[in-house]
Amino acid sequence: MKSSGIDAYRSQASFKVEDLRNTIFGEEYARYRKEALEVFLSDPLFLSGERQLSQAEGRERTHQRWKRLVEMDFFNHADLIKSDAIDDALNIWDFAVTPRELNHLRVFGGAIESSGTERHAELLRKTKNHEIVGAFCLTELSHGSNTSKIQTTATFDKGEFVFHTPNIGATKCWAGNLGFSATHAIVYAQLYVGGNCYGIHAFVLQIRIGIVLAGSRACLFAATVAIRYSVERKQFGPSDSEEIAVIEYPLQRHRLFPYLAAGVVLRVFQRIFSNHFSEYKRRIAVGEKSTDLVEFSREIHALSSCTKPVSTFIGMEALGEARRACGGHGFLRSSNLNSVYSNYDPSQTFEGENNLLMQQTSNIILAKVAGRNSETRNASPMNLFNFLAERPKRFEKYSSCIVHDVLSAYEYLIHYLIQVTIAERHKLKTEGKDPFTILNETQV
Repeated sequence: MKSSGIDAYRSQASFKVEDLRNTIFGEEYARYRKEALEVFLSDPLFLSGERQLSQAEGRERTHQRWKRLVEMDFFNHADLIKSDAIDDALNIWDFAVTPRELNHLRVFGGAIESSGTERHAELLRKTKNHEIVGAFCLTELSHGSNTSKIQTTATFDKGEFVFHTPNIGATKCWAGNLGFSATHAIVYAQLYVGGNCYGIHAFVLQIRIGIVLAGSRACLFAATVAIRYSVERKQFGPSDSEEIAVIEYPLQRHRLFPYLAAGVVLRVFQRIFSNHFSEYKRRIAVGEKSTDLVEFSREIHALSSCTKPVSTFIGMEALGEARRACGGHGFLRSSNLNSVYSNYDPSQTFEGENNLLMQQTSNIILAKVAGRNSETRNASPMNLFNFLAERPKRFEKYSSCIVHDVLSAYEYLIHYLIQVTIAERHKLKTEGKDPFTILNETQV
């Protein structure tokens, strides 16, 4: 039975829901997403019971759901729009399955595809056909972002490699799929041959016999659950005989609507960024080698390094605020907010710790400013750094376009922070500080 409360609010809309959905997601994307959700609704394996599963049972169910999707050929396609749409629908249903496929196909498979040779063609084929399950083992207990210092060793001895974990700090961790289902793993280790160290190398190891927008999704999921709850939940009113929906309270809207807006904005950004990234990969695939492509790569790196932290920080805030906005009901298992919150929390750390990733973006921006007079200083294939070429104007009055005003404010803020940082670094340099200390003392 449909909710009368929700129906009443939907009837007040000045637009068609289908039109809004197609505008945000794209018509093709929305169709794939809807088809995937219909599959999940019709398959008993994707229906959750009331009993709380143990960790082992939960992992087994995730593995079985992943296998079912493989059998249905859900992941075996090169269509980026379809892939993202299915991931989106899957995250709504079971947030644990998507990271499993992400680690296997995009991280493990992507590493083989980008770093492997003809010798790895058969391994790549098995990866894409899901004949094996891959894991990615780089981070250690004592080292993560500083990859050059990882301690695991691979010593070439009498025609074979001997892997060694010299101490507990060298223990591999944060290796998705490794604990339960992976059959193969890419392991990064220091290569030793004849007593000499040749630095970090990647090795593919068989570890068992056979058997990846998140911020937008979190925001939209959290806002959807909490707003729908707020429509149904009635509490107090102007008179004893009348109760009003919680969503009518300005404070409730103030708490939830920004995350709904953030989800839409992140979704639109993701579509635009995906187009740029697809173009970048196409140019690499055809063998292009140009200065423009190098700058394109730098922009992709700078943008992805800051948007991952921003989107995951916002996603976690949205899930937390949605849970609180639903009161005690937000902690019910049926809301799914607790489960998604717990599964989403590691996104702030895996694939790069958020605070360290943002440093990469700031370093690229400062390097662009330092190269003010170089040929590449003004090169910006995505127009990402064009605003650095001009001094921002001080605010005088609001224009007719709020987007323009917001962009101008952020451009002014970035210019200000750049100048403050440059001045502080110059001061530390004149005091005789070394580059490592200067970098650390100007991060905040």
